[in-house]
Amino acid sequence: MITRFDKAVRGDLKIVTCSWIVGVSMLLPLIPRSAMSHSLEGNGNWTWQNALPQGNALYDVKPVDAQSVLAVGEVGTVLRTSNFGASWQVDHRVADFGGVLRSIASPEPSVFVVVGDSGIVLRSTDGGSNWSRRKLNNGSIGLRGVSFFSTLDGVAVGDSGRIYATADQGVNWALQQTGTLPQTLHGVFTRPNGTAWACGNDGVILKSTNRGASWQFLSNQNTRDLYRVFFRNDSLGWCTGELGTILKTVNGGGGGAGWATQAGNTIASLYSISFTDPLNGAIAGGSSSGGVLIKTSDGGVNWNAPIVVTAFPLRSLAFLNNLVGWYAGERGGIASTATGINGWVLKSRGIRKDILSFAAIDTQTAFAVGQEGAILVTHTSGTSWDTVASGTRKWLNGLSFESSSVGWAVGDSGAIVRTATAGASWSVVQSPVFQSLNGVRSLQGVVFAVGNRGTIIRTTDNGVNWLSLTVDTSIGFSAVDFVDNLHGWATASNGWVFRTTNGGDSWELPNNMSSGPLFSTSFVTRDIGWVVGTVGRIFKTTDGGVTWVNQRAGQVRSTLYSVFFLDTLRGYVSGIDGVVLRTTDGGENWDILSTISRTSMRVVYFSTPDIGWVAGENGVILQTRNGGGTPPPPPPPVVQQSVKSLPVFPNPSKTVVYFPFSLAAPAHVLVELYNMLGQRVATLLNEERTPERVCECVCTPASTFDCVMFDASRFASGAYLVRMRVNGKQEVQKMITLH
Repeated sequence: MITRFDKAVRGDLKIVTCSWIVGVSMLLPLIPRSAMSHSLEGNGNWTWQNALPQGNALYDVKPVDAQSVLAVGEVGTVLRTSNFGASWQVDHRVADFGGVLRSIASPEPSVFVVVGDSGIVLRSTDGGSNWSRRKLNNGSIGLRGVSFFSTLDGVAVGDSGRIYATADQGVNWALQQTGTLPQTLHGVFTRPNGTAWACGNDGVILKSTNRGASWQFLSNQNTRDLYRVFFRNDSLGWCTGELGTILKTVNGGGGGAGWATQAGNTIASLYSISFTDPLNGAIAGGSSSGGVLIKTSDGGVNWNAPIVVTAFPLRSLAFLNNLVGWYAGERGGIASTATGINGWVLKSRGIRKDILSFAAIDTQTAFAVGQEGAILVTHTSGTSWDTVASGTRKWLNGLSFESSSVGWAVGDSGAIVRTATAGASWSVVQSPVFQSLNGVRSLQGVVFAVGNRGTIIRTTDNGVNWLSLTVDTSIGFSAVDFVDNLHGWATASNGWVFRTTNGGDSWELPNNMSSGPLFSTSFVTRDIGWVVGTVGRIFKTTDGGVTWVNQRAGQVRSTLYSVFFLDTLRGYVSGIDGVVLRTTDGGENWDILSTISRTSMRVVYFSTPDIGWVAGENGVILQTRNGGGTPPPPPPPVVQQSVKSLPVFPNPSKTVVYFPFSLAAPAHVLVELYNMLGQRVATLLNEERTPERVCECVCTPASTFDCVMFDASRFASGAYLVRMRVNGKQEVQKMITLH
């Protein structure tokens, strides 16, 4: 195929005209898009359609009896079954908490204590049906693990080496002294005799013999982060961690023997360990390649080569007895066994491929496309989704139906697929280009597709012949929309919005906004439309794209991937971290709809004012049947953050070093230690802090400053940089250690 292009630039108006050269395409099997899965705020506003029973990451699982289990995870998720996974009770934002729940303890039957981010402690005394809530330390620190010695006494561990103890089954908690430990503690394990162990970042292992009242450091040569500690008795125990780390002790972790490294034969992070009996046990973990189990049949003397058991990393593994066990992990994955360590059955289901585009024919039939040529279809308004053969493994980025029968999808490397059977079958269409195509719009027998390197293609005969145009090879088009066969718009990677008023024969750039990448556009008339992009940008035009007005939604600064308007007043936007916005007044005001997932929502689509979907990464699909529900009250105004730090002291130092700082408002504080080669040596602080918190040591000036304390003797003599980051602001101090 040969194409001729003529480009003219006239002031701010950039016009591209083309002479179309006709090419012939061959019809091959077409590929549909994969569906997305998403979860949003409860109250019946949104329901999971893929994955099932839900798709939030699960961080801990606790078998209750032979039929029952409780699991917790992201967005305040609590997942329960009492019939071995045949049906599930799914609750999000339990006790109005939307952070990550990380660890479960059950001091007695029907009583659960769960800890998580922002110092949250949830407690249920009726098997998980109802929950009470409290926050420790004003929510300024995260909690990572919890365990009980008895029905009343327990401990919880978390960020900055914090350890809390309870003597009344988790109703009240007291901070225990842990010295100057800056590392995050991830795991804790208790024995009925009052002995406890905790492990955390940089290989830290602690032990208490008095129910958590005091703790001692255990000698350990490992410096990798440790996530879980487990003991079979007072002497025999293990810690597992990053990069396949397995440490074993045979004397309670103390004395000369200390901890010995065992071969895990993997570089996956290892998050959990459990035994069915004295000989048989397993360690669970994973990476982006999937979830692994590492088994032992000799009581942990040796560990077998890892077995990849799932497509998702495993976060937790627990056995009730020598037969019944559960594991859970990322993407809401959960599985059980009733026959011991080798008989696992996956209880979660769904398509796990990223969804990049969505279209509905009516309120019952909808399609989603995405990763590796996946196409999902529902004919039951999403109560069930099936896959359709696509004929390609290329990612599909755009989807459009021009009628109830005819639809098109486009994707990577110029992929084009078509259906003329209402999505029952798809055929691959020979493409006139090799550049990736990112958006498609079909209507009234005309199909437009746009893509990388300024590519725009058009067909009026079902893909037999294509007209091809290159607007500007320095840009990539992300989306295209038409309101009729003449008037269309295309968004670009550099923030430009091109338009055509003659059916694509020429394209003009009336206004170069240069606002950063734009990802989606939605027009409802020849004059009124919207585009969205990075940093929460929402732009509206009322003159067909000649001029644009920024309609940014309050404090939203997330990347926005998709915009969909039903008419000139009602519209929706979705984006990264589960953001979903709604307007009922043409974008003058935007409501932030409550969500129950942090999954990036790549697409939002509504078939009626009430029935709509959001979908995205890992195959998440969520539906609403009431327009997204009532929005939550607006958040309190954000206080402009300021931070002030004082020099580290003493400097030089041989032992404890203090790094004082003060905050004007609550903020996340990250303090790291770097050597002079720019390599990170340690993370000294990584948590939420409040202005009310003051230094717990002898620090100057008096009580107006918080501080980070750390032991300089742990690091070799030399010069270092202490770097603090707070809401984008950075403070760097130089320090010297002398030994």
